[in-house]
Amino acid sequence: MTYKRGSDISDVYGECVPKTTQLARAQVKYNYAEDKKHLVAWFVSNCHTQSKREIYVEELAKHIDVHKFGCGGEYSCPHTKHTYCDNVLLNCTYKFYLSFENCLCTEYITEKLYRILTLNVVPVVLGYSSYTDILPPHSFIDIRDFVSPKALAMYLKC
Repeated sequence: MTYKRGSDISDVYGECVPKTTQLARAQVKYNYAEDKKHLVAWFVSNCHTQSKREIYVEELAKHIDVHKFGCGGEYSCPHTKHTYCDNVLLNCTYKFYLSFENCLCTEYITEKLYRILTLNVVPVVLGYSSYTDILPPHSFIDIRDFVSPKALAMYLKC
């Protein structure tokens, strides 16, 4: 039993399933970014990782404002207020969320991505998964599509 989708027994943190045709037709288009005050949030508790995500975020923050919660960042949201942090703070204030994995393992996706997909925030992902095989089109931004943190920053600003 592993987190890999091809395992005899797959144990993953979440999954995406298509909406029924009736639900998809009834959906109204809405600008979720409108009226949001801030661009990027990152909630982090593991400060030194195998993926070196902290180095990428440090470089990204040279080009855009990244609000870092935890690990010495200037923002905080206690674990006891997790629901508030997600449903009020992230949902109403931020356009993007850095959903960066601690470790870069093929097909590994933690709960941090699936949790964010339930909110009106676009996850920016760092991992070794084939996100296009798992997630709906246009539901995420993969840093591997950009040549540098600066290029990603310019894209997020648009």
